Amino acid sequence: MESTYKAEEELIQKAVHTYNEEKCVEKRVNIAKLAREQGVSYPRLRRRIAGRACKTTREHPNRRLDPAQYSALYEQIDRFDDTGAPLSAQDVRKAADAILERDHTDPTTAPPKVSRNWPYRFLQQTDRYIKRPRRVTDVDRIYDGDHINENSDEISASHTGRITTTTTTTSYKTPSPPPESTIKTPTTLRSIRQEITRIRSSGKELSPGFDRLLRGILSNAEKGAMASAALDELLQAKKRPSHSKSRSKRQIKLIRVGDVRRHINPKDKADIEARWRSKG
Repeated sequence: MESTYKAEEELIQKAVHTYNEEKCVEKRVNIAKLAREQGVSYPRLRRRIAGRACKTTREHPNRRLDPAQYSALYEQIDRFDDTGAPLSAQDVRKAADAILERDHTDPTTAPPKVSRNWPYRFLQQTDRYIKRPRRVTDVDRIYDGDHINENSDEISASHTGRITTTTTTTSYKTPSPPPESTIKTPTTLRSIRQEITRIRSSGKELSPGFDRLLRGILSNAEKGAMASAALDELLQAKKRPSHSKSRSKRQIKLIRVGDVRRHINPKDKADIEARWRSKG
């Protein structure tokens, strides 16, 4: 943006020089016609002829820093960049606040400070710095105290100009596991028993908590299998023909797995457990 403004200003200065030459010959010069011939903005050319300076040379009352303070800020940014530790955008803000505090002479008032968005406006107003995305190699070189800071903004320099980068998240690719390490979840009681036997016979020392977890998994699997088998036998018994013509609603409704134990006689339960144990 700054370079475009300077290029336009150079054309306007040439137009002003042409205007002054024609003014010496003629009493009246058509400024609009001259602006069209030179390809510049008519209002800006008129202001320059009237004596108003461009924004790069006139004083800016709203600017926080004066030219000397800007030079000190540039020097500090360049010095950090030359050491391989470029400043972040907020570090530039802190540096500007420190410069303003150093030059503040009134003890009755607080020193002025720049806003949080000032560094970004500062970068837009100058062509001394440009933006680029951060590379992974840049992250490894950014240190914050005794550790690497991977999520900070930075302002760095290159041979072609000063560079600032915005916050980016570095992603690392995790290699996919080999095919032999794919784990298949056991779904049957027999596969659960085989998996637990394989884990215990691997030779690795198991912690007490993990051993309790394995025993709990096996116990829950056996209880679930027994309840499923009992429910299947009960449903098969209800499908058998009965000599009674009338059945109550309680006799024909579906029994839940949790109610199986209450609907099975202790003797039938013992027989079912014995048959199940013999199958396993």
